[in-house]
Amino acid sequence: MKIAILPLDYHPRPVEQILLTERPEVCHVLGFKEGMEYIAEDLGYGETNEEVLQDAGRRIGCLLEVHKCNHLSPKSVYKKVNKILENISLSDELVVNYSAGSRVMSMILCMMAVQRSLHMKVRILYSARTSEGEEKVLDHTDELMKIFKKIREMVPEEPGPEEYEISDYEDEEEEE
Repeated sequence: MKIAILPLDYHPRPVEQILLTERPEVCHVLGFKEGMEYIAEDLGYGETNEEVLQDAGRRIGCLLEVHKCNHLSPKSVYKKVNKILENISLSDELVVNYSAGSRVMSMILCMMAVQRSLHMKVRILYSARTSEGEEKVLDHTDELMKIFKKIREMVPEEPGPEEYEISDYEDEEEEE
């Protein structure tokens, strides 16, 4: 099954573009309350972002699930992404677009996608519009995997001065 995880900020076009070009069977939209309720009139939209994406999902027969989080909190984004991943099988194909949403969302999604790519089929996409108005979807999967591998190689084998306990991190409550 093709599953997409797409972050949303105030402009729905990058998410809508991936929905319509990739046609996933399930799409998880990661966003925040104000972004979901925003109407991108400057881009010609007359409905809220959530309504625009629900409409796009219906047009292609995609189950669209919205996950709201604090888009400025790495912990909140991580928890939502982790919850989404609990229902994704390693036999699924995962499509991630990191061109929308907050920088925090993009960072968490890219790190997760590179890690997941070691165990399942993953595509890491970036959607853009050129100055001439042409829309492009760029596949950054191979390039990002090579970069992350180089970054891991730069890290010394010995543990650093502090160890982080992820179990403590998961138990803490976070406001959305």
